[in-house]
Amino acid sequence: MKQQLIRNLSLTAVLIFAGAAGAATTGRSSTDAEIAAKAAHEVRMYSRYTIWDNISIGVRDGIVELSGQVSQP
Repeated sequence: MKQQLIRNLSLTAVLIFAGAAGAATTGRSSTDAEIAAKAAHEVRMYSRYTIWDNISIGVRDGIVELSGQVSQP
């Protein structure tokens, strides 16, 4: 179950990175705050995200780090 959680969080991070990379290629680089807002939006829009999930999002130099626990991986 822990491996599945890590796999799902990794998949989510990859999807967020892909979105951030696409946004950065528009000629304007996003700030860490903008990337964090986009990452938070993507996590909240995830179909299996519930009020019981605890996801922390950190961004440093454009790199997103997700950590936490989920009820349905």
